[in-house]
Amino acid sequence: MSKKIVYTFCTDPGKDRVAPNVFDKCKFVHPLEPTDIVFDGLPVFQSRDSQGNVYLFAPTADVISHDYRRYLPELIRCFPDVDLVGIVNWHEGASAPNNIFCAIQQETYNRAPLEQLILL
Repeated sequence: MSKKIVYTFCTDPGKDRVAPNVFDKCKFVHPLEPTDIVFDGLPVFQSRDSQGNVYLFAPTADVISHDYRRYLPELIRCFPDVDLVGIVNWHEGASAPNNIFCAIQQETYNRAPLEQLILL
């Protein structure tokens, strides 16, 4: 059974100095096709692999985890059938963790109360 994943990238280098470069590299490495989806006012792109998995690439104006309360309803509306949401961003500073991986399954973000998801 094929899967669908959406990766989000804050493409403002003033807010995230890594994600815009990662997004540009993804466009270079993968043949990205435009979709009909508009997320955060920006077009979403997609790529498929040989197993039928769909990879969505969603540029954003801000880092989603910095304003999750605002982004969550739009994530649910635009990507109701994804299996995983990946937030590509840069962590730095004295309080930044050494290792971080945030993943939220579709079953969780479609059914959990907003307050619970913000605490994840």
